[in-house]
Amino acid sequence: MDRIFLYTDGVTEAKNPEGERFGNDRLVDALNDDREIGNDSLILRVKAAVDLFAGEEAQYDDMTMVSFTYLGAPKAGSDSEPHSGSDSEPHSGSESEPDSGSESRTGDLKGTK
Repeated sequence: MDRIFLYTDGVTEAKNPEGERFGNDRLVDALNDDREIGNDSLILRVKAAVDLFAGEEAQYDDMTMVSFTYLGAPKAGSDSEPHSGSDSEPHSGSESEPDSGSESRTGDLKGTK
């Protein structure tokens, strides 16, 4: 199984009350803790690891995560669609709470830098 995990720098740059950053090593540990979980669960696991690390320290950067799994091409003659690897409804992995005034969008990014 091949998996791709994308994230913004707010994940690795999250700070705890002592000023330490979450960093790449802690991220890798969280990602490798259970390689068999679904993508949604993986995002929630990483977010929980960051939250536990940061404690009550306020975070000032966004945290966005995307994870997907490549399960291979459908076999010849198969009528079934490839499975997405998701274990529940889509999850944005966004730090923002619904009442925070932030909004999340997806769409065409042509022409953006």
